[in-house]
Amino acid sequence: MTATLNYAISSLIVLFVLTCFYSLRPKLYLKVNKAFILLFVTEFLSILVGLASAYVNKYCSYYSPAVICNYNILYYAFFILRTFALLYFYSVLFEMSFSSWHKLLTIGMILFVVTEFLILTTAFTRLIFYVAPDGHIVHGDLYNIIFITSESLLIICFCYIASYRKKFTNYELLSAYVPVFIVLFGMAYTFMIKNFQYMNFIFIISIIILLLAFENPDFHIDARTKLFNRVSFVKYITEIINKKSDFQILGFVIKNYSEKRSIFCGNQVDSTLSEIGKFLSIELPSFKCFYSRNGHFLIVSRKKEILGELKNIIESRFKFPWITDSANAYFDIAFIGLTSAPYIKSAESVISCIKLAFEDAELCTEGSLLTIDRKNFEVLERRGKVTKHLNAALKSDGIQLYLQPIIDAKSRRIVSAEALARLEDDELGLIYPAEFINIAEKTGVIEDLGEQMLAKTFDFIKKNEIGKYGIKWINVNLSPVQCQNFELPSKISEIASRFSVPAQSIHLEITEESMIDTNVLNRQMQLLISHGYDFSLDDYGSGFSNIMRVKHLPFNNIKIDMQIVWEHFKSPDTFLQSAITLFTERGLTVTAEGVETKEMADALEAMGCTYLQGYYFSKPVPAQKFLELISK
Repeated sequence: MTATLNYAISSLIVLFVLTCFYSLRPKLYLKVNKAFILLFVTEFLSILVGLASAYVNKYCSYYSPAVICNYNILYYAFFILRTFALLYFYSVLFEMSFSSWHKLLTIGMILFVVTEFLILTTAFTRLIFYVAPDGHIVHGDLYNIIFITSESLLIICFCYIASYRKKFTNYELLSAYVPVFIVLFGMAYTFMIKNFQYMNFIFIISIIILLLAFENPDFHIDARTKLFNRVSFVKYITEIINKKSDFQILGFVIKNYSEKRSIFCGNQVDSTLSEIGKFLSIELPSFKCFYSRNGHFLIVSRKKEILGELKNIIESRFKFPWITDSANAYFDIAFIGLTSAPYIKSAESVISCIKLAFEDAELCTEGSLLTIDRKNFEVLERRGKVTKHLNAALKSDGIQLYLQPIIDAKSRRIVSAEALARLEDDELGLIYPAEFINIAEKTGVIEDLGEQMLAKTFDFIKKNEIGKYGIKWINVNLSPVQCQNFELPSKISEIASRFSVPAQSIHLEITEESMIDTNVLNRQMQLLISHGYDFSLDDYGSGFSNIMRVKHLPFNNIKIDMQIVWEHFKSPDTFLQSAITLFTERGLTVTAEGVETKEMADALEAMGCTYLQGYYFSKPVPAQKFLELISK
């Protein structure tokens, strides 16, 4: 009895400390949190009931057989319930449901219900135990079903972890396996020594591991703002949508957040974020507030028609400076709003739309509210379809090769072309690069796309002997991701050798985005130049390129962005002429993009452009159509 009392008291003290730690930290009370609280409660009750049953068993002469029987029934019932609570926590943690295809869970539930029924009726059946005339407990014929059921439930936990191992990190998997293994080992030890009280402490060890690995409240709190973090938002909104509950989301973004960090220095911005977090916690205590990194804040309400009210509260505060220890900081913000609607089908779509809305809000005026509506979700739905079709086209070699002629400015003859990728689908129609290139970059297939375009271009050159039509080369675009890959030169050389096409037949186009790391880019260009390739800088003037960057990289041709060309003909000045002269005097050829009229072509030729490209001459056309153009 003394050993039992010591274990029980020690377990209660540890459980009390854990309860204080867990209850005093902010939580969202998601389904997984509630499952963990259930595990806490069943463990607490198991200890208390176990202590009471041990006491009446010790002093059985003072109690009636009915009292002794009832206390032991309660203890065995809670013993099984505690193990089932552990299984339930794992089922929620791994996002399982009792109606899923896992038949093992159904078996576990049946075992649990049957065993609990046998325990609760053992006063009449004596199958689990009965009380002897002297007050001592005698094991019944089915006494061992307690261990069989408990171990079966634990084995099901193992099966869940194994089935969903790809969803978790190695650390999380280990943290999931160890508690089950400890309890399983403890169950076997308990069976041998016939003393259930040791299981209290063993279960608490498992609860501590689960708390530290999965339910530590600090994992869900942003360190700077003390608000719930992005991971918490994803879980929270997922549960709301799965329940088909109403909600409203108001988000606001600190405009030009990266630049603000540079201006004010990181520490001051972090201090300001902390102040913003305090303000939201104090002013909006009944709402769930989240910080989603990069100056993005989200407020979720289960009420309706409160977006305007919340917006006014936040907007009013941002009219004044945020005072920190180091300085005062002013921030401009813009808002996004989302209200639950029938067309919202999944949390993933909500999260994606919010991300896109934050990007658009950066461009909105200060204090404006960008509402996410059905159109946003339709755009997202189309993006999903484009992504699916893009992946299928890459696997089936289904990317289409289009070519847009490049014209010699003096002779006005087609001397080259730019290779362009196109996708076509019966449902979506013709899909342009502006739509799918960004998707390819974000989904990590841009290199596959680039290599397929290179192969198709080499194949076109080889099969059609384009040199006999006066075509000197074809331009092929390289993505910024490709330019950062040190294997790019060898990959291009391998494709070229596969089709036995000389390097001089290809000019490689690089966009300004690829010029972020000029050291890496210069290395790549030099290696490819040594293999015989020439380079064009595409869309000059559309981004952050400057003369010094161009000067230090070995380009042969500069393509002036169409926006620069169009702007010149809307409001003529000396900028375009100066740029063309600067490049031609350095021995570079210049291609003007976006040529739409004869007058533009003549003026650009007079300015010194070497080549012209635009709809005046031809839109991008399928490879076969291009062949017909140059065959005339």
